[in-house]
Amino acid sequence: MVITNVMLAAGQLVISFTISFMIFFIYSDKPKEKKKKLIQETMSQLINFIIFIWLIKIILNFSLFIKAPLTILAYPSDSYTFYFAFLLNSIIFIYFNRKNKSDATDFTEAFTIIFLIASIIYEFIQFISVNNNSSFGYLLLLSVILLIFLILQGRFKAKLLLIVISFLWSGGMLALLNIYPVIIVFDYIIRPWFLPLFFIMSTLLLFLTIREGEI
Repeated sequence: MVITNVMLAAGQLVISFTISFMIFFIYSDKPKEKKKKLIQETMSQLINFIIFIWLIKIILNFSLFIKAPLTILAYPSDSYTFYFAFLLNSIIFIYFNRKNKSDATDFTEAFTIIFLIASIIYEFIQFISVNNNSSFGYLLLLSVILLIFLILQGRFKAKLLLIVISFLWSGGMLALLNIYPVIIVFDYIIRPWFLPLFFIMSTLLLFLTIREGEI
């Protein structure tokens, strides 16, 4: 049963991001080769994130991994695994971006759009299949944020816009936590203390990777 649930959640995740990649590729006004590159970079970051989750899960459950290595595949990841993976992935991304002296403006904008669309699709699947009220609330929040992003894109500099989006997501999640007992993002419970940390980390990431002058 646990393995089935893990495979089902993984399948929903793959479907959500696959559709979001397709939507981004079809509707983005960037050149075709640029869109392909951005999608590849996004996939690379997602794969890195998943690898970090698995490594952290193995480290936290090392004794179980030694006794039955395959069991770790079905062993559920907790929220702290998600938080540590987010932190490590952010640090690695900042390091390589600074090392290569590249500007991550296009990537962060593309990643934001892809993430929001994938999240909307995933939460819609959850709401339809599980009829989870918190999924509906999160679905509404994501839809509003995506709409705001699309309206303001091109009217504000990328750094300011992405900071606003990060603030809206963090603040919106805090508001939802006052309405629902728990909010789950891609099967991981979001704790209230993680939200200000997310806003600080994402803002720091933007300032260290986007080099477009003053906000």
